[in-house]
Amino acid sequence: MGEGRWAVLIDENLRSTNLSNANLADADLRNANLSQASLYRADMTYEEVWRTNLKGCRIDPAVLHRILGCDMH
Repeated sequence: MGEGRWAVLIDENLRSTNLSNANLADADLRNANLSQASLYRADMTYEEVWRTNLKGCRIDPAVLHRILGCDMH
């Protein structure tokens, strides 16, 4: 994890928000609603996504697998 939180978005409703190209590096997105959000090319390095609603969001599959800790092999 990075040294500090750049964005604290705990419990925020970001449904259908366009976050393409957003810098979400080291963001705290716990319990946030990102359903239907566009996350293409967003920097999601070291983010916290515990209980984050990602249903229907538009995100690069490799990034989604990484933030969820899934093995793509």
